[in-house]
Amino acid sequence: MNKPVASLTVSIFQYAMGPYESWHAQAWAASLVITVSILMITVAGRFLIKRGTEGNERPEGFEVKGLNFYYAGSVHATEKYHPAGL
Repeated sequence: MNKPVASLTVSIFQYAMGPYESWHAQAWAASLVITVSILMITVAGRFLIKRGTEGNERPEGFEVKGLNFYYAGSVHATEKYHPAGL
């Protein structure tokens, strides 16, 4: 338990730089494992977030127009930098 453990990315690098074709194949397989794992985690996270927010609406007064954020629908967050009318 207290011994060092090689990380998958270091192993991939070492096997990819190795002299044997079987090592190269293992490096590609490990790369695929990492890629698929990240994809599954991302999809699961998006699903859980979407599922947890169904039926919930945005808080009252919260609007997004373009890339400007508004607070309470009336006070522009960047008004002190760009006053209305300019």
